[in-house]
Amino acid sequence: MEKPLSEENPWIQYRPNYLHPLDVEIVKNLNEKIRKAEHRMRGDIPPAPFKGKVLEAKVIVLMKNPGFDERENEEGFYNKFGYLFIEQARMNYSVLDSPLFYNDAYKKVSDYWYKRFKGLCSALDKQGVDGEHVVANNVATINFYPYHSIDFPVMKFEEFILPTQRFSFSLVEKAIKRNALIVLVRGEKLWFENVEGLKNYPHIIRLNSDQNSYITERNCGGAENWQRLVNALTE
Repeated sequence: MEKPLSEENPWIQYRPNYLHPLDVEIVKNLNEKIRKAEHRMRGDIPPAPFKGKVLEAKVIVLMKNPGFDERENEEGFYNKFGYLFIEQARMNYSVLDSPLFYNDAYKKVSDYWYKRFKGLCSALDKQGVDGEHVVANNVATINFYPYHSIDFPVMKFEEFILPTQRFSFSLVEKAIKRNALIVLVRGEKLWFENVEGLKNYPHIIRLNSDQNSYITERNCGGAENWQRLVNALTE
């Protein structure tokens, strides 16, 4: 019998101290091992473990961790919009105009995911549906690590797996059980090592380049995979 979401999701009771109390010591130890400042996990802005309706999404996009932009930080982006990361982690969708893109004010300042899904939205528009609405409500992204950094460190993570990460791994396992299509953008080895059944899961698309996170027909490997993606969102 599965636990109620209120017990399973560690972020529901989370208060914005930035580092989750369950993760503090491990993140501290991790950062002490990392030499370059740009690879260290930020403890001064809200984490972003996932975006979108992760419990029911038809498509799950797997990433390494949320990035950090110094210019956005100086302009107050994280102070202004950080609360949206927290409400998303709590799965409190009632405060979000869009489960994936949040709201127009956010999108104008940080259009990272909107730009990456723009081609998919256009392809869905051609199918006679509102592409942005379909993507926003049926695609979710999950980060391997929930905390921000400028760049993701290249190192072994066995001893630095966080208690809160266990929930993210379980979200991918739930997606596998419901036969969701998984788009693996970054962190293949890390995801395969930590999510049971993912490595041999048939409904998966690997992008051609982990340096390019745009969800396009070419980056998805061509017309056949692109059609799989469109079908997953329209059938």
